[in-house]
Amino acid sequence: CVATFIHYQHETNNPIAINDIAFAVHALLLTSICCIQIFIYDRGEQKPSMFAVLLASFCWVIAIYNAILSLLASPGVDVMNPTIPWFGSFSTVSVLGYVKVVVTTVKYVPQAYMNWKDKSTTGWSIGNVLLDFTGGSLSLLQQVLSAYNTDDWSFVTGNIPKFILGFESMVFDILFMFQHFVCYGDNDSPLRMSKVMLLQKEEKERHRAFLNNESAKSNKNTEQLHALLYNDKQ
Repeated sequence: CVATFIHYQHETNNPIAINDIAFAVHALLLTSICCIQIFIYDRGEQKPSMFAVLLASFCWVIAIYNAILSLLASPGVDVMNPTIPWFGSFSTVSVLGYVKVVVTTVKYVPQAYMNWKDKSTTGWSIGNVLLDFTGGSLSLLQQVLSAYNTDDWSFVTGNIPKFILGFESMVFDILFMFQHFVCYGDNDSPLRMSKVMLLQKEEKERHRAFLNNESAKSNKNTEQLHALLYNDKQ
C-alpha cells in the first residue's frame, strides 16, 4: 500500500489514498497487539488449525517468491529477465492484494458456518459487523466517486483488490446481520456457552426443579390436611 502510493505519487490520480495507508497501518498495529495477547494470556485448548497454518504458509511463500522475482529483475540488480513487475495490473503488489482477498474470505466463512451450525450468534459482536459494513460501503463509495468526479476509472481498475475487499465485506456483513437479527440472535444456545455458564445454568435448573418439587409436596400435604379436616367434620 505504502509502496504503491509512493510509486504513483507524482501522477495526477493516485489509486492509493492517505486513508488506505492509515487503514493498513491501523490493521497491522491492532493485529500485532492481538497476536501478542495470544501468547501472553491463557487460551485454553485453542490452537491454530492445520488448514490455517498451511494457508498462512502458502500465502507467505507466494508473497516472498514474487518479491524475489521482482527484486532480481529490478533496475540496478538485473540478475534475470523481467518476469513479474513490482507494480501494475499483474504484479507483485497486486498479487499481495489478492492474497489479502483470499485471507479475508477464509476469515469470514468459518464464522458464517459456525453461526449456522450452532443456530446462534451468542458471544459474538454484531457491533463490529455494523462498523465493518460501514467501512466496506464507504470504501466502495470512495472509489466510485473518485473515478466519477475525475472521469478516470483507474481509481477502481488500478486497485482491484480494494474494490473486491469492500464488496466482499459488505456481502458477508449482510449475511451476518441476517443471521443475527432475523434467524438466530442471542438465544443462549448451549453450544455457545462456556463451561462455567453451562454449570451455572444446570445449577439454576436443579434449584428450580427442587423448588417445584417442594411446592408440589407442600400442595399435596395441604390437600391431605384439608381432606382430614373435612372428614373430621363429617
